[in-house]
Formats: sequence, C-alpha cells, structure tokens
Amino acid sequence: MPLRPDRTIIAISLALLFITSPALARDHSNGIYLDADQGLSFLEKSGDEWLDTRLRLRREKADRTSAASVRYARRFGQDEFLVELSHREKINSHVSIHTMSAIGIDSQFLPDWKIGAGTDILLSDNGPGADILHFEAKAMHYNDQTFLSLSPGATRYFAASNAFLRVDALLVAGGGGPSRLGATASGGIDLVERLSARAWLGIAPETENGFTQIIRTAAAGLVHQSGDQQFRITLAAEDREIGSDRLTVSLGFSHHF
Repeated sequence: MPLRPDRTIIAISLALLFITSPALARDHSNGIYLDADQGLSFLEKSGDEWLDTRLRLRREKADRTSAASVRYARRFGQDEFLVELSHREKINSHVSIHTMSAIGIDSQFLPDWKIGAGTDILLSDNGPGADILHFEAKAMHYNDQTFLSLSPGATRYFAASNAFLRVDALLVAGGGGPSRLGATASGGIDLVERLSARAWLGIAPETENGFTQIIRTAAAGLVHQSGDQQFRITLAAEDREIGSDRLTVSLGFSHHF
C-alpha cells in the first residue's frame, strides 16, 4: 500500500525525512499510528557519536491529524529531551493549516521552546497529480536568544510512478547575528508496489545551541511497507561551516493500529 510524504519529521534530523513514500500524498488512512526513529551520527573531526531518538503517536482522520512526540538527543555526554504537540486541520478541499509547539528539558543544544504555524494550498488537482504551495513560520528560543524562521515552498505530485518533487526556501533571523537564507529540494518515487525511494539536497541555515550556520546536506533513503507496518532506512551526510561534518544513519518503524 503506497503512503504519503510526512513533512513534520524534519524537526529532528535530515536523516529522518523518509517516514513515508510519495503515493497517496494527500490521502490518509484513518486510525492511530506509532512512529519510532533512531539516528546515529558520526562526527568527522572528534570521532564522537551522537544519538537522536524520536517516538511519536498520531491520530489520523480524513480532515485532521493530531500528534504528540518525544525526542531524546545525546551529544558530548549531555542528555536532552524535546516534547512536541502538533495538529493539522483541513479547512476545505484546497486549504489546510497546521500548528506546533514544543518545550525542551535540560536544554543546551536543543531549543528551550519552539512554536510554529503554516498552511498548505492546493492549486490544482488532476487525480494522482497535484500542485501545492506551502508556507511555515517558526519561533525558537535558545538560552536568552530568540530566532525566527520563514519557509515558503511548493510541491508537484506526478501521476506517473507516484512521484513528487518539493522545493523550499528558508530564512532564519535573530540571535544578534546576520540573517541566513538557503533552500532545500526533496523528491521521491515508488520503485515497486511496496518499496519507495527518497532523496534530499539542501544548502540551508540550521539553528542549534543558539547559533545559526549554513549546512550542506545530501540524504537518500528507502521505505518498505508491509501491511500495517512500515520500515525505513536513511543515510545523510552534512558539510558544516563550523564544527564537525556528520554522517548519519537512521532506522525507522511505524505501525498502524
């Protein structure tokens, strides 16, 4: 059974972008889902290993999705947690809105808090193919600094092979430093009935530990659907202006109750 791309998991790691496949991009299966993802990052300069774990429980309905998640991150011997709530509501056949809020526990490199809202607008719909515009705004707080981000984008879904292509711009401002601008592109295609592939490229700002820098990232992954279970694997490489470059491997699992 083909699935839809999920855009919320980008919040924890580029390597966890591959929770779903292109097909049925605008359709949900009603019910409750449990998503679990584990990422392991290898730092080039220091040789350290970082852990990033996320558990998410979501309820899907035809016109809305509500989710709660817990993220655990371990870096340089420091353990931190981020608890997040999100909701997506379909206003009509062409417009949906989404909101999110998160709070950190013992935060050093993760945000103390984060809030965001956005909208998706369906411009055209010809069955499996469609054109969608996106816009999202977020505010994040680290220690005594607040950052704002704006992200407009567009997605084209293709009828052939259940494929999609998405492009986003990202502007990050705040923290007493200069504003940073970048862009990302992602795509996916169903290879066979139950197997899909995704790829991601980005030259975009990332804020962490109260500091924003440009990250160059490339990622690729596979998603396999088996009944009510989904399995995914992803490999991502990051080239950073400051700090160690990273290679991240992640494994994910989802279950539909």
